[in-house]
Amino acid sequence: MLKTINLLPKIKEAFFRFPIALVFFLFLTILVQYHYGFNSDVYLNLFGTLLLGGILFVNIKLFIESYVQNKYLQNLIILSGIILLGLYYWIIYNNSFDLEIIRFILLYISLIIMLPIIVMVKEKDYHHQLWVNIVLITKNLSITFLFTWLIYLGVIGAVATINHLFNLKLSHEIYSRIWILFVGIYAPVLFLAYFPKKEELEKELKIDKYYDLFLQFILFPLAIIYFIILYIYFISVIINWSWPKGIISYLVI
Repeated sequence: MLKTINLLPKIKEAFFRFPIALVFFLFLTILVQYHYGFNSDVYLNLFGTLLLGGILFVNIKLFIESYVQNKYLQNLIILSGIILLGLYYWIIYNNSFDLEIIRFILLYISLIIMLPIIVMVKEKDYHHQLWVNIVLITKNLSITFLFTWLIYLGVIGAVATINHLFNLKLSHEIYSRIWILFVGIYAPVLFLAYFPKKEELEKELKIDKYYDLFLQFILFPLAIIYFIILYIYFISVIINWSWPKGIISYLVI
């Protein structure tokens, strides 16, 4: 018999495990969906703060799971995270978001890099365990990306079919709104639902050699090249004090 993946318990577990992070992603999705009428600077400031908040509280939860047992200390760490986000918003609110964009990108990249590091298991070989964590998280991210795209294509295909059959004359904007829902809510929930726990990392894990080769010789070199280009470009932006325009700005962001 074929084994089916019971997704609902995993999703429920994700909501209980990462409630604050998912609330940030939910508010971020609502903001993007209904940002009309917001001042552009206020919108960008809120967008940056909510996005950082989601990633920050994933890191905080992983840190608490790995190292903090005391409930009062856990609550103190969570409160500290909220205060830090409030301070961050206050800082960028009093400055133009254009001036803070480099700081935002560096913070965001730092929080992403922290994900495989923060769940390190002390008893294991450090370098091997770090590599295992990177592989597990990358594989989880790849599956999330694939599933999000496939289900999104299926949903918009169904919407397009209904629109055509019943001549509903739906606006093309509905497809972008559906995409925002999938990226803002479905993708984070799916990614966090299968995010490995500490006890799973403690098991002896074998990495598929082909996936290992793909990561080492294709994905990582491309990522390193891309980030080197970005950092060089950031330096030129700082020196020349001019932000990129056109397609370059979308690649950088």
